[in-house]
Amino acid sequence: MHWYGPSGIGACLSLEDFADFHQRPWLHGFGDRGHYDPGNGRMIGIAEGDCLSEGLYSSLGVWDVPFSKHHGEYLGVPATGKLMTMRDFDWYRREGDYLIENWVPIDMIDLFMQMGVDLFDRLRRQVEQRKLGKNWFDPSE
Repeated sequence: MHWYGPSGIGACLSLEDFADFHQRPWLHGFGDRGHYDPGNGRMIGIAEGDCLSEGLYSSLGVWDVPFSKHHGEYLGVPATGKLMTMRDFDWYRREGDYLIENWVPIDMIDLFMQMGVDLFDRLRRQVEQRKLGKNWFDPSE
């Protein structure tokens, strides 16, 4: 299985990589699946074949769909307890019952903004530090 995630997560080139580098951290931060409600956002699915679970190539997209509370740390951001919404579009290829490839461009900018982190502001501050000759990646400076 190959899983191609957005910047900040990256690619996982085996099922073990997927579990270690995406699934476990994601479920730690957003494992409260009881809030998933496609009726409160936009959702679309397309498939080659009879249905999303049987098509060789399929896609499923969600836009501003509530999916989980932010109940655990995720990529260094402490839990906020907020109900999060998702902007995501999955393209995937199956072989029988197996997911072989999955391309997942999650809107990480929007996700982090919901957690109270403005990634563009963070980048602007890093650029300013670099212009001053400081190591922007070293918190001791």
